[in-house]
Amino acid sequence: FRVGDTIIGTPRGTLRRLLQGRNLVITDGTLVWHDALAPEERMRLEDVDVHIRSRGERRYFEFTAAPPQGLIARLRGNGSYDPELLGSGTWTAGINVSIEQLNLERIPAVVQEQLPWQSRGRVDTDIHAEWSMGTLTTASANLAAYDFVIPYARDKPPLSAQRFSSSLFWQRSEEEWRLVFTDPEILLDEILVSVSRFELVRRDDERTYSARDVNVQDLLGVVEKLEIELPW
Repeated sequence: FRVGDTIIGTPRGTLRRLLQGRNLVITDGTLVWHDALAPEERMRLEDVDVHIRSRGERRYFEFTAAPPQGLIARLRGNGSYDPELLGSGTWTAGINVSIEQLNLERIPAVVQEQLPWQSRGRVDTDIHAEWSMGTLTTASANLAAYDFVIPYARDKPPLSAQRFSSSLFWQRSEEEWRLVFTDPEILLDEILVSVSRFELVRRDDERTYSARDVNVQDLLGVVEKLEIELPW
């Protein structure tokens, strides 16, 4: 990539110093993702452009990149960080990322491993995430998924949805993590199911679920479609 008028090959030894600088412009960069779970697969981001500028004690950045064909149609983002804490366990940062037409089947294996299920489909999303003390603490997003397929039971065919949309908020603390869906809607073979709020809370190995304003008739239609046996 290029820093100003200088072409830099491999920035391993100088990356932290570059990010701690007051102003930085990287153009026509290439970022290669080496996946530890699939060493033979490498994900390349081309045409990486990064602009970093100083404002007070923080650095503010913007970036765009051309992802591999078939993975994402467009990737761009911005955010800020504290340059003095880079490389330590106390660094802080905030980032906004916009992703168009993410293909869930093409995401790296190391990311897929963190998901509670293997799914297929395409996703559009705008994400805001905050790190504190070197740890991701909160994330919020507007999410729209299309032709979404997700397994829900070992002995049942996977759940297929034409559309799923929701605003979501995720938060982690020392005691628990919490995931909240606001105004989620899912379209299953012309059956539209919506609630005003769905919440999942996990403490240790215990999980609790809650939902508000559920249309029971729509829910029963989904139960019938998925061939779920009710306890009554």
